[in-house]
Amino acid sequence: MTGSPKQLASKLSMTERTVYNYIAFMKKALNAPIVYDYHRMSYIYNNDGEFKFIR
Repeated sequence: MTGSPKQLASKLSMTERTVYNYIAFMKKALNAPIVYDYHRMSYIYNNDGEFKFIR
């Protein structure tokens, strides 16, 4: 679980704003179906997905 955006920022040693920027980038540029689940207090994929890295 990622925890709240503030908790995730702390885990990753970055600012909360940077977490929001990364999430926004992943949603827009990578079409990642990421949402924040308030019940779980965690970022999750809204549906099945995968990342494909191309060299």
